[in-house]
Amino acid sequence: MTKTSSAQNLAFQSAHAQLVEAESARRAGNFARAKSLCETLLAQHPTYVGALQTLGAVHLAKNDFRQALSCFISAAVLCPKDWVNLNNLAAAFLKMGGRQLAAQILERASNLKPDNLEAYCMLAEICREEREYSRAVDFFRAALDLAPSNAEAAHGLGDSYLQLGLYGEAADALSIAHKYDNRSVYILYSLTQLPPELCPMDLNAALSSVGKGASQSQDEFETVLSYVKAAILDRGEAYDEAWKNMVDANQRNVARHQDLHQRNAAKMASALENARRSAKPARVREGGEDCPVSLFILGPSRSGKTCLELLISKLEDVKRGHESRFAEIAARRTSQQAGFLALSNPQALPPMLDSAFKDIYVEELKDFAKGARIVTDTYPAMIPYVARVARSIPNCRFVWMKRDINDLSLRIFMRHYKQGNHYGYNIRTIFQHVSWYYELADLWLERFPEISIKMNYEDMVVDPRAAFERVAQLCGAEVPKGALPDIGDDRGCSLPYRAYIADALTG
Repeated sequence: MTKTSSAQNLAFQSAHAQLVEAESARRAGNFARAKSLCETLLAQHPTYVGALQTLGAVHLAKNDFRQALSCFISAAVLCPKDWVNLNNLAAAFLKMGGRQLAAQILERASNLKPDNLEAYCMLAEICREEREYSRAVDFFRAALDLAPSNAEAAHGLGDSYLQLGLYGEAADALSIAHKYDNRSVYILYSLTQLPPELCPMDLNAALSSVGKGASQSQDEFETVLSYVKAAILDRGEAYDEAWKNMVDANQRNVARHQDLHQRNAAKMASALENARRSAKPARVREGGEDCPVSLFILGPSRSGKTCLELLISKLEDVKRGHESRFAEIAARRTSQQAGFLALSNPQALPPMLDSAFKDIYVEELKDFAKGARIVTDTYPAMIPYVARVARSIPNCRFVWMKRDINDLSLRIFMRHYKQGNHYGYNIRTIFQHVSWYYELADLWLERFPEISIKMNYEDMVVDPRAAFERVAQLCGAEVPKGALPDIGDDRGCSLPYRAYIADALTG
């Protein structure tokens, strides 16, 4: 061996030893040491992919996503078929909100390594964020095929089925999740969202094994546990104790939502005043457009939107969008491409961008529809900008959902929301929000009568076929024969709590 090759071999071994030390430091949480070692290595060897990957992982762990992205992109340029690096690159894009780019990268990673469990799990979570629950089911199933005891994937599968209204399938998946992680309070909460007759286990017995997770604060654990206990006690008709647990759970949440609720309440009041002043009748964009029907099923949380969407899915050529927020996506793209700051509220777009907003919305919708003639959207928070959508977007239809305010408010009060719904932790603010929503819905129904109908949850439950036919007629769709899915019956759920609700409203 020549002196040159010997020196190269020593340099090779020394660099690798430093990388091993850096990776060990990273895994031990000593990020400063890992970062220093990687930066030294890259100063000497700028194309060292291993050092780029470890340094990127350090930045990712420290929530420095831009620096992480820079490292993983550089590594991908040098080694484009490294599926581990592609997983990391996708994770960095996800942290920065780039779900579509992350999905494209993960699909490439899974093609390079078909048993790439991490890629399937991340793809499933992306689909859940994008409200494509059917695709999320496919990816979670692929993950479970690789790791049948993966409780997190089984839980995600169960929650996706819940969103689709497929409660039997959800029960099976959540049963698997609980089998492999019976300490998770989140899994137990998901089990309480099943219809009681389909719950696969004794929830009271399951409570005895629940414990705080390693990444969970004590307050978060106790909050979710109170929601779980409330649901279980409600099912057992122990209404006094159920109400106490509801109050406890919601009081834990009030403080961190209070400021955001007050801010949103001011926006709500402004939206209502603007709607009252809006022109009547309002012009709508109808016909002559190569665009699917946008069927907006709108109402407060827990008002029955998902039940109606499940019914409507039995029409031909319908794709469920759930809370897809197509209008906000289009507004953001429109403002960004026009050189403005990003705006997600279509109402805030300058009038000169109306045509661009319409074109981008239609593009986004058709891309999602994949040939479907009707696409549903149940995003409730779009109600303030309905006028802009109705006037700009072709082939819009609106169904305004209403439900008994006591039943509706109770179900909101029993719900543990992951985000938003800042009004939902106090009975009085819930009533105020629902009343505001209903008044604004009535105004839009009056402004756009030719493309809108009102639907009461109670009427839909009593006669699902009539509700189905009314919406089909609104969309100009033929009504197929055959059985409709069971949408349950939650009428009167608040009756045992009416005195408590009345006290909360006056106290």
